[in-house]
Amino acid sequence: MTIDNKCKNCGGELIYDVSSGELKCMQCDSIVDIPEQNANATKVDYTETSTLKTSTEEYTQYSCSTCGRKHITPVHQELVNCPSCGDCNLEKNVSVSYIPDGIIPFKLDKEKAMQSFSQWLRKRFWAPSNLKKLAKTESLKGTYFPIYNYDFNCFSKYSGVGVKSRRGLDGKTYTTRHKFKGDRNDNFINYVDSANTTIPSGLLREMSNFDYTQCYIYRTEFLYGWIGLDNNIDIHNSFVKVKQSSKQEIEKRIKQESKYDSVENLICDTEYTNIKYNYLYVPVWVNYYNYKGKTFNCFINGITGKVSGDAPKSFWKRFFAILGIIAVGVLLYFLTK
Repeated sequence: MTIDNKCKNCGGELIYDVSSGELKCMQCDSIVDIPEQNANATKVDYTETSTLKTSTEEYTQYSCSTCGRKHITPVHQELVNCPSCGDCNLEKNVSVSYIPDGIIPFKLDKEKAMQSFSQWLRKRFWAPSNLKKLAKTESLKGTYFPIYNYDFNCFSKYSGVGVKSRRGLDGKTYTTRHKFKGDRNDNFINYVDSANTTIPSGLLREMSNFDYTQCYIYRTEFLYGWIGLDNNIDIHNSFVKVKQSSKQEIEKRIKQESKYDSVENLICDTEYTNIKYNYLYVPVWVNYYNYKGKTFNCFINGITGKVSGDAPKSFWKRFFAILGIIAVGVLLYFLTK
């Protein structure tokens, strides 16, 4: 049974509190336990008929007419601005939505997330000098992001041409090519794929590193005071992408582990077995900001604080860097002439 969002002591609003990991009253600071937090979400077999769970509770779905993304909240929770683009052009609908099998609750509060974002900005060498002024905490939204999380085994048969280069006594480089073939087993555990187009899968895997031992069975209470992003990628379309990206990873491993300087004409035939998955909500701080009329999004792992995203590049910094390279090149030319 879902806990009501109103505090029994004072009638104030209950929200999920990062520091306690429970519900906390915004008015009197009372703490209410969320039950079943030790029940971990498990993976199930993936088949051609796999479908997601349908919600038995009503959620409010907000559709943004500016960016087209859909966000869900508990019915009692209002959403004013789109967490993806910041606009307020939201259309409100009460609908039945798919719900996750599990959820990894936030551990990083807004203040620490902003610190992570500021540190990330300082490391953007090409970013404009005034960019930090645009990094305001008002635009930072705690959002549960939908993912598909897979385990699977791969058996691959491969063949290709290995290239070796050596320098002869005459100073010339000699190249030889050798045909090779083989097979290998690769296991993928917690291979993440995005269930929404807001964050590309590669970017999500770059920032993921979530603690899956803290993945609990989904409960609505974890969304109190937070936002959930609806999925817009079908699981079967997702696994097609996963097969492609994991195969690229296998091919990369074959090349790296080969005894050759480079590999040409690599052919890899991969079979996928023991496929399991679950559909999860993972915690992501979304920070949108505008620079000269263009919107940039940054994504912060709600557990570790790791940041992924993009920042504008300063024209003048790049201009003077190129100018400096040209100047050094001209100087070296005259010194060695």
